[in-house]
Amino acid sequence: MKGTANRTNWKIELTKLVETHGGKAALKNKQVSSATKDARKKRLITAFRTLRMLGYKIDNPRNLTEKHVKALTDKMIADGKSASLIQNVVSTLRVFSGWIGKPNMVKGLSTYAPGVKRSYAAEQDKSWEGNGIDVDAIITIISAKDNYVGMQLRAAQYFGLRRREAIMLKPIKDAREEGLYVIHGTKGGRARMIPVETNEQKALLKQLQTFAAGNHGRLVAPGQRIDQAIERYNYLLKCFGLTKAFMGVTGHGLRHQFAIESLARKGFTAPVRMTDGQTQKSTPELEQSRMHVSEELGHSRVNITNAYYGKFQAQREVSR
Repeated sequence: MKGTANRTNWKIELTKLVETHGGKAALKNKQVSSATKDARKKRLITAFRTLRMLGYKIDNPRNLTEKHVKALTDKMIADGKSASLIQNVVSTLRVFSGWIGKPNMVKGLSTYAPGVKRSYAAEQDKSWEGNGIDVDAIITIISAKDNYVGMQLRAAQYFGLRRREAIMLKPIKDAREEGLYVIHGTKGGRARMIPVETNEQKALLKQLQTFAAGNHGRLVAPGQRIDQAIERYNYLLKCFGLTKAFMGVTGHGLRHQFAIESLARKGFTAPVRMTDGQTQKSTPELEQSRMHVSEELGHSRVNITNAYYGKFQAQREVSR
């Protein structure tokens, strides 16, 4: 009974810490998205469960030490976990250490895993089209099953929206003379303006507005909560094989495709689309185009967009 109580207590205490601190950004005085908060909670629960499995009976999460971080990292490496996952866990533990009054206790990834290095640049095309999927055809088929999800996917395809942004889009209210103003469901609450430039974008926006006009201005089914809409979105992608395991893509691949196509409209080929022997050195014109793509995607750091289209030769860091 005592062991059961301890197992319950550590999780209760951890949940309290997440509820109190989990919505705060690591470095800036602002809130993070609910998705980020949920991801932090899941990583932390998994981390403490793993530590207990390894023999570290941490009954109070506040007792976390750097020794535990090293043990957890060693376990992930031994299990063959990806560099990105290990980085995310270590980063979450670094944030967590601040919550428990131990700032700077958790060091960078290289301290615990010198041989593990995360690459933020895409090395292969993760877009739907790049993986041989007929995007228009598959979304048309999904639309026949559920037109709400179909419209959400179209919004993601033509405007590079994240899943939650596409679901929460209000195409009539959010339309502006200068473009589509994305404010609902954004990451970190960072609103952005997406230019509506191509004939396809203009036609799709009108289609979305017509659809929303008959649905209280929204793209979700009447009476459906956002979490339910997300579950439905994920369910249909899985039903049609749009998963990493089956077709090599996820819903996020539509953002990859948008980034690649947006860059192409500005006159540049994404590195992941270059054939053998092709190169493109960094130039002021390229950097400006990358900045525009970054703004369209809602990122403040330009080099983050390397994750969508790859890294150009001799690329320099550009930030805002």
